[in-house]
Amino acid sequence: MNILDTESPYIDVYSDVIIEAGDNNYIIPECIVTDNSNEQIGCSIDDSELDINTLGVYLVYYSATDSSGNEAIVKSMEIVVIDTLAPVFNSEVNSLT
Repeated sequence: MNILDTESPYIDVYSDVIIEAGDNNYIIPECIVTDNSNEQIGCSIDDSELDINTLGVYLVYYSATDSSGNEAIVKSMEIVVIDTLAPVFNSEVNSLT
């Protein structure tokens, strides 16, 4: 008797993320993938549209495939790039005497 797995895994993503513009230490959260086979499945992350140096809203896409070749419905998460830091001015005081 052959048992076929025809059920796609399910991807669950975290809530949207806010990143400070220019922050190179940002972390895009992983996703959680569940499958009827109980195997541990990782997800692929496509963040190719994300530009942390430009303010805006970007979509990051998550995908996953189980060992039977069943593909999950692609999920997306919004990454919002903001600028909340005040500018820092450096100036030298020159004496005119």
